[in-house]
Amino acid sequence: MQQMWYIINAILVVFLGVEAVVDYRHRNISAVCAVTVLAALAACNLICGNMGWKDILCGMLPGAFIIMLSVMTGQAIGSGDGLVLMVIGAAGGVYVSVMALMFAGTIAAVMMPALLMAGKVKKKSTIAFIPYLLAGYVGVILCG
Repeated sequence: MQQMWYIINAILVVFLGVEAVVDYRHRNISAVCAVTVLAALAACNLICGNMGWKDILCGMLPGAFIIMLSVMTGQAIGSGDGLVLMVIGAAGGVYVSVMALMFAGTIAAVMMPALLMAGKVKKKSTIAFIPYLLAGYVGVILCG
């Protein structure tokens, strides 16, 4: 069981790394890739007995909430960020999903003033948030 958890984490970190690069360069993600990884990780968790359906669905709720906010704000928050957060939730559950989002938000909040002062972003610029989700997820893994 423990070995499968390492495999799930490795798959998720690789997925987040690829999507972080794509989000940074193009400001979009592959929804087909995200849904495929989501289904694969959910199936792994079910087959191995790591999580049940309720745990997986509850883990996906924070991402669904972000997608809802995206629709309500006219894409001020990217729906791709919510989809990626749903993948994190399907892999690790609601606690991991919320903690990764909290870490990502904290890291972004610390970085934004520095990026503004350095002239890398402007006040109304859009930012790629998936690199922050990657950092947040790695933070969750390292902190336990």
